[in-house]
Amino acid sequence: MFLAFIEPSARPSGNDLRLRNGYERSISELLDALHQAIGKVATLEDMQAKMLESLVRLCAKTWIEFCSQPYRLIASLPDGSGDLLSQPELKERALTLVLTLELKRYGNSKGEHLTIGEMIPGCQAAKVSYSVR
Repeated sequence: MFLAFIEPSARPSGNDLRLRNGYERSISELLDALHQAIGKVATLEDMQAKMLESLVRLCAKTWIEFCSQPYRLIASLPDGSGDLLSQPELKERALTLVLTLELKRYGNSKGEHLTIGEMIPGCQAAKVSYSVR
C-alpha cells in the first residue's frame, strides 16, 4: 500500500521510490505556495513553519487514506446564509453560520453504489442562526 511508502522511515525503491518522490515534490510545492501566500500578510517563525508542514502532511495523508478506500468519504460545507449584504433588504433576516462540516460515505466496501451518500453517525453539520435586524 502506498501509505507505507510515505512514512519517513520507509526505504522504497524502483517504482515505489518514483511515487514517493512525486509525493514529496507535491508536498514541497504546496508548502511553497502556502508560505508565499502567508508571507504577504505575516511572518512565520520556524516553529510555525514546522506546524504548517505537519498540517499539510497530515492533510495529504488523510486525503490518500480517504481515496484509497473502496468507498468515498466526502466532507462538505452545508448551506449557510450566503452573502447577506447583496440580498435585497428584508425586514427580518437570519445569519446562519456553519460551525462544522458534514461527513458522508458514498458507496460500500465493494466499491459499488458510489452515487448513494450516507451520513456518518456523529458527523452531521452544526449550524447556528442569529436574527439580524
